[in-house]
Amino acid sequence: MILEVKDLSYFYKNQNVLNQISFNVEGSQLLCILGPNGAGKSTMFKCILQLLKGYKGEILLDGKNLKDYKIKNLARKIAYIPQSHNPVFSYSVVEMVLMGTTSQISPMSKPTKKQMEIVEESLDKIGISYLKDRNFINLSGGERQLVLIARALAQNAKILIMDEPTSDLDYGNQIRVLNTVKELTRDGYIIIQSTHNPDQAFLYADKVLALYNHEILAFGVPKYIINSGLIKKLYNIDVELNSLYDDKIRVCIPKSVTI
Repeated sequence: MILEVKDLSYFYKNQNVLNQISFNVEGSQLLCILGPNGAGKSTMFKCILQLLKGYKGEILLDGKNLKDYKIKNLARKIAYIPQSHNPVFSYSVVEMVLMGTTSQISPMSKPTKKQMEIVEESLDKIGISYLKDRNFINLSGGERQLVLIARALAQNAKILIMDEPTSDLDYGNQIRVLNTVKELTRDGYIIIQSTHNPDQAFLYADKVLALYNHEILAFGVPKYIINSGLIKKLYNIDVELNSLYDDKIRVCIPKSVTI
């Protein structure tokens, strides 16, 4: 499985908000998107999800243009996991995950035995079956994010697009969510996630795409493209890169706190 974005451009009110974006990501890979606010990350996600139709260029899944998919079929290929979710109604965890199966049934139909099995399997895979009878709005931020991942799995999609999935989480829940996401790549999933934390890219990503001013600033393997110059350009902060464990891991340390 391979997702290819070729020369993707998008204009809004005559303003270019994406300019000639090209990259690819394969099954079992996690692609991390870095870039300041307003760089074009959300617009790019909306184009991939086919929520924005007027873009130029091509977005291909295994060679087939995403514009050629019916929405119901595309939902079985690509799932979106938002930064946070506050439902209007008081849904249980099971009901939240069950929503991921709606592309597989007719409107107004009752959940089938097969659907409920999918829900159980999805909760099991993420390791949160113990939450199934809990009320979603009473969960912690980390637990909610894991439920949303389970809902995406119930959708039967093999490509997960995640918009800053750890932005509202404490450190422990950040690690828990990222470990879960990385584990999914070992099962063949494609994960595309945005973040403002380059250390997450070093720890978890197979590829990094750096967006700046609506264009690609860099694309490739984290250890080869993330450097102090890139971070300075993206976030206007001076950092020093340190390596750990014989250069198996790298971290960014702001120069303002280095000794």
